[in-house]
Amino acid sequence: LKAPIPVFPVPKISIRDGSFWIQAEKTPREVLHGLNFDASTDNGATWGISLLAHSPEGNNQGTVQFIGSLHLEDLKVRGVVKLQQWPLASAGSTLKDTIGWELSSGTINVESPLVFQPGHSIWYDGKADITEATLKSPSPGAITFAQITGTAILRPNEISVPGEIKFQVGDTP
Repeated sequence: LKAPIPVFPVPKISIRDGSFWIQAEKTPREVLHGLNFDASTDNGATWGISLLAHSPEGNNQGTVQFIGSLHLEDLKVRGVVKLQQWPLASAGSTLKDTIGWELSSGTINVESPLVFQPGHSIWYDGKADITEATLKSPSPGAITFAQITGTAILRPNEISVPGEIKFQVGDTP
């Protein structure tokens, strides 16, 4: 699979204080704000990439960071991604729309190497720390798991929990 890549006749590209939106339905949804992106190259074939952005949640200071590279000859992106204090509620509506479960609170910290190349699955090997999450199952049962806290190891076909995950069933007072 070959994707067209615009050729930039410059050695550096930057975006400052931008935002990233997606639109699956009628209303666009902000995914990232305060977006800062840098890409630079010495030879035109390999680009160093740096991205830092904030959660769109107004009262949250969650950040996402990626530092890595893009190799134009095989379109491979490789680097390390970090989420810090990322609000789980920002994924809540997407999760509810796809599988019926709803995330309404809590944060996640993740650090993982990441490799992406068109025609191949995304590869990652991350450690995720979840703090005070609230997860509600689909109706008619609609069981609420509250104050979920724990650590998980995330890989493309595996989620493992090396320790314990703590939670309460039902809404918290």
